[in-house]
Amino acid sequence: MHLLDINTLSATAKTVGGIDTLYFFYETNADYINLFLDILDQIEDGKAHFSKKDIPYKNNDIAVEINGFKFYYGGFKDYFYWLNSIDNLFTFGFKSPDTVRQLNDIQVQINGIGNYSIGLSAVLALADNVVKGFITGLRPITRIDLNVFVQADFSWVNTDMFIARQLKRETIIKEIALSRRNETIYIGSNPFMFRMYDKLTELKKSKKKEIMNEYFFNNGLSLNEPITNIEFEIHRAYLKRFNIKTVDDALANAETLFKQSMDAIRLVDLNTVTDKELSSDNRYRAKTLPIWEHIKDSYTIKEFLQLNLPLERMKRKLYVYTGDDAIKEYMAFEHKCHLNGIRLDYWFFEEAKRRKTFKENELAS
Repeated sequence: MHLLDINTLSATAKTVGGIDTLYFFYETNADYINLFLDILDQIEDGKAHFSKKDIPYKNNDIAVEINGFKFYYGGFKDYFYWLNSIDNLFTFGFKSPDTVRQLNDIQVQINGIGNYSIGLSAVLALADNVVKGFITGLRPITRIDLNVFVQADFSWVNTDMFIARQLKRETIIKEIALSRRNETIYIGSNPFMFRMYDKLTELKKSKKKEIMNEYFFNNGLSLNEPITNIEFEIHRAYLKRFNIKTVDDALANAETLFKQSMDAIRLVDLNTVTDKELSSDNRYRAKTLPIWEHIKDSYTIKEFLQLNLPLERMKRKLYVYTGDDAIKEYMAFEHKCHLNGIRLDYWFFEEAKRRKTFKENELAS
């Protein structure tokens, strides 16, 4: 029997719900072939530019522009040509309309950095604008990660305290037994997975640290106290059980889906069942802990979806410039100059300083 001090479990902990990840397709129209061919031309032109000068290059050295949005080429994989937006908001995949026709031609992966800075609604609007004129408006969904940040310490939790009745017992044992590392707990497998981990520890080496810290501050979460992320990764096959087929379906049903997921995988008080019940199927009779019920009941994405900053503020909101950023930017600049045969010598920097001084004097006058 596991002894548990109920008094340590706050049933009023601050919670902030949201959507961490969103993957979907766009249904394309008859004009899509023109967009696809243009993308191929830009990729081939980029390759030819470097090959002509006999300069080695990587995929992300090739730039592609679509409807005024700039991307870096991410390579070809699984029938799709992948493009990464320069601001890391999303990744697009484009497929030939004549290949694997059962799949839609455009894939999109919305990255969390935009969700927590300018807001998911704004990111989706931007994504729509990228392919405006080439889509019907239908967005079939393939994955959504529903999550909640909790101002509470869950280091006292062990894997025996979770009950996931709808999953096969052997799956739970396998997943849980091997997954307790870096203060993270995993349960389940595709198409329905659960994660719980210390968010502040995870952010220590993350590029999203500054953005997430601001997000926590704006939502009333203290960085001086533990923050735990509780997350459900849900794929298309599982979503179909609830007749969730599109992005709009998912957003409209996100709160209900999260609450159902919290019921599917419960954190329980093992003191509420006997040792005999623990070793049998009757372990499911264990009562859900109050903190788990609180997290479930308090989950909402209304405020999360209302975050929709003016797009002109996007770059300032997304980008916090540090000394490390300056070094990385200079290394990228040096690499680009090398690729294009530009020498970064004494005369180059003297000329740069001369032009800077001239520009400053011109503005002053």
